[in-house]
Amino acid sequence: MSRGSRPRRSLNETCQRSRPVVAFTSGDPAGIGPEVVLGAWPALARICRPVLVGEASVWRRAGVRPGSGALHDTGLGLRPPEFGRPAAAGGALAFAAVQAAVRLAERGLVGAVVERKS
Repeated sequence: MSRGSRPRRSLNETCQRSRPVVAFTSGDPAGIGPEVVLGAWPALARICRPVLVGEASVWRRAGVRPGSGALHDTGLGLRPPEFGRPAAAGGALAFAAVQAAVRLAERGLVGAVVERKS
């Protein structure tokens, strides 16, 4: 290694030093999106600082507990539809989550938005 040059870091090392804030939306609350995100949480937390975006009731039903991670609640006050039964309320919840995540990105509070299609 020449004088003054830095050793190369692996992608994992780089991510650990500067983990981006990433918004994960709930997707269709009648689907498995929230559960998929929560199942991947340990791996996600190693490479980024994840923020859950969507109706708190949707994330609670998926297993999120108060204080277990960053949650941006859309605050619509709607109950999630039954699993496997798409409904207009589910569409409204999913769309509100995407809108909220995009607003967070526009304000520079998150560096990326991930939408999980169920």
